[in-house]
Amino acid sequence: MRLVSRKDDEFVFALTAQEKGLMLTLLRFFPQVPVAHHRLNQTASSPAAAENQRLLEDSLTAHKADDKEWVATPFMGPHDFSRSQAATI
Repeated sequence: MRLVSRKDDEFVFALTAQEKGLMLTLLRFFPQVPVAHHRLNQTASSPAAAENQRLLEDSLTAHKADDKEWVATPFMGPHDFSRSQAATI
């Protein structure tokens, strides 16, 4: 992958067909950390601890879905991947 240009918050990269395929494959697995990995408190024994943990997991599940959509969105349009002539270096 090679950075071709950068303008404010827009980046243009040159990728080979193999790099493009690998990148899109990897993005399908993002984010990877399971929701159950996050614990509100390791030693919580209060009656509300289980409910609080459930709320945390529900929130993280929703956030994970948003992240997955956010990562996929930039690569949905036809303009995102276009062929160009290879630059000679």
